[in-house]
Amino acid sequence: MPWIFNARGSGPDEKKRAFSPIVFGYKSYLKQLLRREDITDDKRDSALREMRLREDTELTLYCILWLAITALIATVFAEWGLSASTSVTRPYASMTSHICLSVLWALGIFSTGAMIGFLFGIPRAAQTSGDSDDNTRKKGRFSLAPNTNLEQISDWLTKIIVGVSLVEARDMASRIHALVQLMSGDNCGISCEALALAIIITFSVIGFLMGYLATRMFLSPVFNLADGATAPPERQAPDVAKAKVGPNTGMSDPEIKPYVVAQAMKVVDSGYVPNLNDSFETRYVHAKSLLVAGDYKQAALEYALLVAERPSELTLRCERLWAIFCSGRHWDNEVAAIVKVLDDSRSEANATVASTVYLSLSFHYLYAGTKQAAQRVVDLVQEYEQKNYQPLAGMYINLACAHAQLYDDAVAKTVDNADTINPEEQAAADAIKKAIQLEPESLDRIKELMDAANEDNDLAVFAQSATVRKALGL
Repeated sequence: MPWIFNARGSGPDEKKRAFSPIVFGYKSYLKQLLRREDITDDKRDSALREMRLREDTELTLYCILWLAITALIATVFAEWGLSASTSVTRPYASMTSHICLSVLWALGIFSTGAMIGFLFGIPRAAQTSGDSDDNTRKKGRFSLAPNTNLEQISDWLTKIIVGVSLVEARDMASRIHALVQLMSGDNCGISCEALALAIIITFSVIGFLMGYLATRMFLSPVFNLADGATAPPERQAPDVAKAKVGPNTGMSDPEIKPYVVAQAMKVVDSGYVPNLNDSFETRYVHAKSLLVAGDYKQAALEYALLVAERPSELTLRCERLWAIFCSGRHWDNEVAAIVKVLDDSRSEANATVASTVYLSLSFHYLYAGTKQAAQRVVDLVQEYEQKNYQPLAGMYINLACAHAQLYDDAVAKTVDNADTINPEEQAAADAIKKAIQLEPESLDRIKELMDAANEDNDLAVFAQSATVRKALGL
């Protein structure tokens, strides 16, 4: 929670935020959240609603605070007037002592009301059922949970207060009268019983409202953050499991939103390491978080266990293959074995998973470095088109790279004729044109592949090709 406790900079706004961390820090956080372009619509709407609600509540609290200040000033003037008129009959009490005692009584009753409002306003953390807790212990799963002692105490006290108030409702008037007499006693007491009763009613109500509203609106977000810090990976990173990782779809990097990366980093940095007794979802979120956060070697190891448990889920194999690739092993026996399993199982994939499988195969076959593998990419893309799956820009970029590898192999056999266009060159140009039509942003990725200085430069053989440059619009 750095935005709560840290105040950066030296401007007046930053100093103001430092002296009022909860009020100004959280509002500043919400404003920054609303300015971001990478948050989901649900989170943006939630932040906007909370911002408006907090502004309305702050206005209410300011009004109540001014009412309390006005009541306190009225109490001082009332006691000053009464003490001045009765100072002769009450020689042991000076005017100043009467006024100070009235203010102390008012503050004490205000504090009591605020404390009761605080007890009624403490938010309650969501608790799992006892059965699920027992199952968790049986499975050997242990995770930190928020301390709810204060919530339980507040729950008990509020029930006691309400219960006692209902039972003692008949004697309430006499008890209030006894308190009024105590407050207006002879020795340094309040000068008038009516003023004592007014102080009790006014400041108890104002204190309760202030305590309740302040707790609900300003402490609840802090409690939520504290509870979220001890949540298991499923609660902390629900969007990580949905992140699309693997061979790019036209862009230079996989399109993973920054807030998803932040969630993954939070899971990894928490130090929570799942074991084999944990649920499959928990272990999958952790492995996916490692992959998104960039710990590819550890992610590959955890994915190996997940694949062994569910060998029929091809998406797991694709993500494991990507983890191995990113760790530096572009092609070896293990990679070839995974690619073969994906190739043999591609017909079993549904339409949703098929795009991931075909894209992964067309990408990784390029790193085998053989003519047969490049031709396999061409065959896969043709098969993908025949099945009428959703066209992907990345698929056609990989197809262009495959034709580039085939072109490099056949260029020596091409007739040296300026008017003759090598069929691989024309096929690559057609694939590039199709990729740009599907995703205009893929143009940047294609230009990177045409730069001979880059590590991935499969399309560099077409750098001077008029046909390919025309497809690029150059």
